[in-house]
Amino acid sequence: MNEERYNAYMVRIWQEGSSWRAQVSHVGSGRQRFFTSLGQLCLFWQEETAVSLPQQHSQEGDAKQ
Repeated sequence: MNEERYNAYMVRIWQEGSSWRAQVSHVGSGRQRFFTSLGQLCLFWQEETAVSLPQQHSQEGDAKQ
């Protein structure tokens, strides 16, 4: 099944001293997340856009079929 996902976000990025900060707001729900580094922000995007793959049969299960 091909399930389409759609999310809209508003993103703010600013610098405090030598560090970057970010805020992500989900437009539909109003949920907000704050990040103290761009690395944390990138990890958030990776998690939000991860694709769930169907579970693979184990090799043992395939051998029995």
